[in-house]
Amino acid sequence: MAGRVSQEVVEILATPTGQGRVSQEVVELLAVPPGRGRVSQEVVELLAVPPGQGRVSQVVVELLLKGVSGVGVLSRLGKVRCLNSERTYLNSLWVYLFINDITPTEASVYADFAFATAAGLGPQLIPPFGAATLNGSNQGQVDGAAAGWTTTGAGLPQTVFGYAVLDQVDNTVIFSARAPGGGFTFTAAGQSYSVTLHKLQDNF
Repeated sequence: MAGRVSQEVVEILATPTGQGRVSQEVVELLAVPPGRGRVSQEVVELLAVPPGQGRVSQVVVELLLKGVSGVGVLSRLGKVRCLNSERTYLNSLWVYLFINDITPTEASVYADFAFATAAGLGPQLIPPFGAATLNGSNQGQVDGAAAGWTTTGAGLPQTVFGYAVLDQVDNTVIFSARAPGGGFTFTAAGQSYSVTLHKLQDNF
């Protein structure tokens, strides 16, 4: 996945002798395409030449041509096939409702959550995902049926703030989300709550 630095950036890098270091703007320009590439720390250090040291060498330009990564693309068919290959694992996961007032992050782990204990609100096997398709945004997408819970009365009231998808083999949190609008409080038997799950595939 070798990158390519634009001619405009190469010309900016070729600064006249004595012009000093490469600006932060140039470093940001090198991270192409937007949100994809990233220039390594080694390259940034090579670019930050002391004032008066002259132009950026051909060696640095060649390093840049090889060093900017992330410009590859996953084909539309590839998105669908990759996602289909994950379905067996996805369909082995469990959905839990959590009752502590937190906003999950990518660093969230099992110990961060307190899970629902009221009767009828326990964990359940994830509803099976169907075959992957390509959605209107050209992303691979699989959809599951709604996971639903209905209270039977014991252990109420209890407030649910969101859900977490776990691998029960070792309680790894695979995905978690806070419910839009905050918590929902169950106060009586017969109240229901549901979550419909989707997974997207857009990169490799």
